[in-house]
Amino acid sequence: MADVLEDRADLDSWRVKLWETIEATQRLDWMLLTKRPERFSILPPEIVQRVWAGTTVESQEYADRIAHLPELARVRFVSAEPLLGPLDLRRYLGRVDWVICGGESGPRFREMDLEAAQALVLQARRAGLAVYVKQDSAQWSGRQGRIPDEWCSKEWPA
Repeated sequence: MADVLEDRADLDSWRVKLWETIEATQRLDWMLLTKRPERFSILPPEIVQRVWAGTTVESQEYADRIAHLPELARVRFVSAEPLLGPLDLRRYLGRVDWVICGGESGPRFREMDLEAAQALVLQARRAGLAVYVKQDSAQWSGRQGRIPDEWCSKEWPA
């Protein structure tokens, strides 16, 4: 796992190999997640059309990243993980097919705002988007903790 769109020249030869691998594996869905979605422009158009393009949006402060998701991508998604604050996606709903929501894990995890998570799930569902709720914040990954069953879903885009 890595952010293949990081702006580092030493990754260029590695990226060329990755684009070749994506092109050669027509039966696989490739998910590229980045905090630098404006750099999707470095992908050849034939690769962009094959990938699920996503960006990490931890709170409203980073929501403008969504505007950079490429139109040609098979699926465009937001990974609100870790969700660290409220996130209003209404401005971007036409650009998103899938929302992933979850808390941070690890020894120094930051607590997920449960009300913000619930609001994000409801807003995505009202817009007809697939919603994948991964986990609550906790020291160990995979814990559902405070997440109510009625809005904990594992949906995938069609």
